[in-house]
Amino acid sequence: MAIRDRTATSAINYIEMKGAEPIQWAQYKSIITNVTTSQSVNSQFLHTIGNDVYIYAFGDRLGEITLSGVAMSERSECGGPSRGLFGLGGRKQDENIHGFTHINKWYNENRASVRAEPLMLTVGTGGLPTACFLMTIRSDDVNPETLLTRYSMTFATIPQDLNR
Repeated sequence: MAIRDRTATSAINYIEMKGAEPIQWAQYKSIITNVTTSQSVNSQFLHTIGNDVYIYAFGDRLGEITLSGVAMSERSECGGPSRGLFGLGGRKQDENIHGFTHINKWYNENRASVRAEPLMLTVGTGGLPTACFLMTIRSDDVNPETLLTRYSMTFATIPQDLNR
């Protein structure tokens, strides 16, 4: 059932990206639903016979940021899925492209193997920009009936003290 009602669009910019086009619903038919970060120290522990423990810190390791989200198909006027993946329906061909097709194209244009410069990613308001390189993309079909696809992209991050 489709409910016809006027709505207002809004956006919350929790993630800011410089060096690449931001992922927005209007253009990519996709939303980011989860952000995961990971950082670690490059260190070694030495346990001695006398029960002393020494730690040797060698700086920081590369971190990781994972952006996860869902990509959708365009909806038809009757509220059901348009057959956008197959080019059927009353819309222009490019309007019927599934959101994951857009996300996959974004990945191919911004992955580390084709970029010399890092992306600058800021998570949260007032956060520090982090230099990162896009390394992997994964996807799985959540609901074939509605053509809903879940995806995640993993970025290798440069440690903050090297991130100048």
